[in-house]
Amino acid sequence: MTSQKDLNFDLVFSSSDLDEVREFVAIRAGDHSRTLQNKTQFNWSVEAGRTNTLGYTASTATGAQVIRATSSCSTVSLHLPINHSSNYRIGCQTLATSPDQLLVLPPNHTYTLSNLGGTGVSITLDADLLLREIDEIWPGRRGHSGLVACEIRLSRSEVNKLLSIRNVLLGTVADSADSQRRVAAKTLEQDITAWLAAAIVRQAGVKPLSPRRRSRVTSLENWIDNHLSQTIDLEALTAVSGVGAHALAKATSAARGMSPMRLVLTRRLEMAHKLLRESREESVTAIAHSCGFNHLGRFANEYQAAYGEKPSQTLAKKSRKGIPK
Repeated sequence: MTSQKDLNFDLVFSSSDLDEVREFVAIRAGDHSRTLQNKTQFNWSVEAGRTNTLGYTASTATGAQVIRATSSCSTVSLHLPINHSSNYRIGCQTLATSPDQLLVLPPNHTYTLSNLGGTGVSITLDADLLLREIDEIWPGRRGHSGLVACEIRLSRSEVNKLLSIRNVLLGTVADSADSQRRVAAKTLEQDITAWLAAAIVRQAGVKPLSPRRRSRVTSLENWIDNHLSQTIDLEALTAVSGVGAHALAKATSAARGMSPMRLVLTRRLEMAHKLLRESREESVTAIAHSCGFNHLGRFANEYQAAYGEKPSQTLAKKSRKGIPK
């Protein structure tokens, strides 16, 4: 081992001992296997930086290797070689990376990586944050979960954007105070997450929602949430959104896969579900009324269709869990 530095964010390590490298990676990234494919001199070095949800690792190796590992259960990994190509085997898929082609590796995916050596970068992002961003811009997808491994072709500016993470976590920005560093890292993480979400949506052959339409629906949802106990009709929704009924229907259909009034019903049901599980209120009727349901029979039917049980059953579960009154 030639050097090791472990600070709040930073880690630098290098070694020519394969067993030492295996142990080092296992401690920080989990169990994996690493096999050399030839008898050339082996050297491996890494520099890494991270916050709670954003990570950057650049590793350099001499000699061909085959690595088998499993991605983290909570992060999405982006793999980008800088000066070589790599092949990945993930289930029945064979995917490739190159200096202008990124691999998106979802959580809990076991993969086998083969390369001839060189420098590669791995970036980790919060998986839940990425899924929420995808749901916001993928028309009609909201509520569906899961990511799949995929390749994404990059422009030079996109490559530079990804590599700029190093400056925040390990470079000149990293010399600033921790608070400034965290703010810079969070801003960059949000930018890259938004970019990656749009790239994944386009990769699926879907046109991402425009920021304007997305903002309109989000603002409308916020207004609905603040007026759930009141009567809400289509006229009120168009007045709040500032567009006609047809334009509003197109916006909510594209963003949420439903009509404006169905969106109101869905938000009412979501709040009722939350209150039945978490609030101190013990009356189904009171909760239903607070969410704008004046017809209890319809509320019970819609609730059971959405959540697979009666409102009273959800409330009973809360009592069994001992939530304080």
